[in-house]
Amino acid sequence: MSDRILAESGLQDYFFEPANKSEHEGYGQIIFSKYPIIHSGTITESEYGINRITFADIVKSSDTIRVYNVHLRSFGLQTEDKEFIQNPSNTAHEEQATTRVGRKLKYAFERRSQQAEALRHHIEATHYPIIITGDFNDTPMSYSVNLIGKGMKNTFQEKGQGWGVTHYEMLPIFQIDYIFCSPQFQVENYQIIKQELSDHYPLMADISL
Repeated sequence: MSDRILAESGLQDYFFEPANKSEHEGYGQIIFSKYPIIHSGTITESEYGINRITFADIVKSSDTIRVYNVHLRSFGLQTEDKEFIQNPSNTAHEEQATTRVGRKLKYAFERRSQQAEALRHHIEATHYPIIITGDFNDTPMSYSVNLIGKGMKNTFQEKGQGWGVTHYEMLPIFQIDYIFCSPQFQVENYQIIKQELSDHYPLMADISL
């Protein structure tokens, strides 16, 4: 799939870090680039399977830009948990369900906070212009989103409009996916693509340095 995307898009390079892999295939995070990637890696602190952070340093002319691909800890909700959230009064074991879901939410909030702190330390150790993009699994008011976005431009706030909903599978609907960039970037455009390719809408932003 990676080779096909490169061939059909005209992109030049990519960094793929599988969370799971076999001899024939892998599943994980990928960063594609039109320009050469000279360095890449994974922030392993507080990672949980596919919930982790990768990065790639991309060179264009004399500039090096660091791109972070973020997937913070998800809630890990099962079908029964989602049904309870949607219809809390329709379960015969409401107290048990409340405790179970509450425990999962608390655990995920704590793990996301730890991942956000690890990313913040990583950001502060680089002098490159930065782009941060991905699934944060948290709302704009959360600790993790605000910590990661500290001192950054939020492309939705710069050029977006409306509620900015990016996750639509389960009510209440949320904005949990983001594109941030360093202040020296100019945000030209932001768009949420309303196509149901997964439980998240795709995002895109045009930014210039």
